[in-house]
Amino acid sequence: GTFWIALISFSYLLAMTCSNQALMYVSYTFQALAKSCKMVPVMLANVIVGGKRYSFKEYLCVSLITAGVVLFRFAKSTKGASFAGSSNYGLVLLAASLVLDGFTSSNQRLFTGEFKPTTHQMMLQMNMWSLLFLFPILLVTGQGVEGMMYLLPRRQLQLDVMMFSLCSAMGQNFIFYTITGPGPLVCTTITTTRKFFTILASVLLFPGNSLNSKQWLSVAIVFVGLFIELQDKYSAQKAKETQKKSK
Repeated sequence: GTFWIALISFSYLLAMTCSNQALMYVSYTFQALAKSCKMVPVMLANVIVGGKRYSFKEYLCVSLITAGVVLFRFAKSTKGASFAGSSNYGLVLLAASLVLDGFTSSNQRLFTGEFKPTTHQMMLQMNMWSLLFLFPILLVTGQGVEGMMYLLPRRQLQLDVMMFSLCSAMGQNFIFYTITGPGPLVCTTITTTRKFFTILASVLLFPGNSLNSKQWLSVAIVFVGLFIELQDKYSAQKAKETQKKSK
């Protein structure tokens, strides 16, 4: 399983690289819209690579949540001006990022199914291999040394980086717990809708913020998708419990 987890780490790292590099050629809004569709390639990769089968309700849930989040983000953009200047190369990088996201998630599901790693075992191996891949690149390009030289004389920045790293590590605990538990698709659902719920919470907590009619429509679409998903999972859990009792 060593080569397998190394391959998963490499595809994860490459997906992040493509996504960040794409920002040099497309607007942030366009990138955010594209990444909002992440659930689709993850589901397709699970079907094609992992041979998993989904019910009609699960396909419907993903379609509704993706459509709602995309509509929500699109309604925030101003007259499409933020999409100007998006190059074909940037689109290719975004497409590659989405494909690699799907490949990573489907292989994470298969890997956890076969080897049953704990949350922290999976987290350690993914981060360890990512570091091993990144370290020689940082040395060859000189960006590692350049970054350290910039950081050393700036005490406040060092504290900020440490705090950012601590928060990131704490957040990864929940991400890898979801990957090794409910699965990568559930994890993708959470990460796709998190910003949506953050914005919605800010509107509810601070009356000064507001949503337009298209955004409220997108809120309704997402909640319908999430309700169907929760109802489907609850029904499946009840069926399992009934089956166990009958035995």
